[in-house]
Amino acid sequence: MIKEHKCKYCGLKGILPSYQKHDRKGNLKWKEKIVLKDEEKTREFRVDKEGNKIPDVYYAHKECEDRAKYERESWCELYEWIKEKWFDVNLPSNMVVRLQDLRNGTSRLGKIIDSKAGYEYNLILECFRNYEEEVEQAIGGKEFNSKNQKANYIMTIIENKIDSFQGKENQQKISEINTNSFEFIKAENIEKQEDNKGDFDFLK
Repeated sequence: MIKEHKCKYCGLKGILPSYQKHDRKGNLKWKEKIVLKDEEKTREFRVDKEGNKIPDVYYAHKECEDRAKYERESWCELYEWIKEKWFDVNLPSNMVVRLQDLRNGTSRLGKIIDSKAGYEYNLILECFRNYEEEVEQAIGGKEFNSKNQKANYIMTIIENKIDSFQGKENQQKISEINTNSFEFIKAENIEKQEDNKGDFDFLK
């Protein structure tokens, strides 16, 4: 009997493909076990009977894995863009939390977490790009006590802008769809007219 596994992302069980885990740098991760040796924790790779290291794997639906991969890539692109623009090293932890809250539609107020529809990472990135000049002007003449304070200032600007920015993006997409639909119908009508013209050529 084929063993069923639970999807890492959606939690549903099934006969699922396996995927190998990688660390943050993209290196392949191996299953490890922690053992006590001389009162210090050391790590040892798990190996099979032939002495080969066993890769650390998980199970997931392909569509769930593809979605998760897209999320990771979108997050990395957003993270690196902001870091390059306003921070020399890694982003402050408070900014990471607020970016992830923006994605998930959550707001952490003490221990209370409010929730609403979130924004895709690629939309957040486009919002940053769109208001880059405004952010530059806002922080240009200010002295911040810490990177956390600077991060909070930037995030407040983006959080106040992103809802209206999303509305403009949606309206633009609707406009493009309408334009494309009009052009398609126009081309289709021209083609029909040409076909009808050919039908009556024998009368000439």
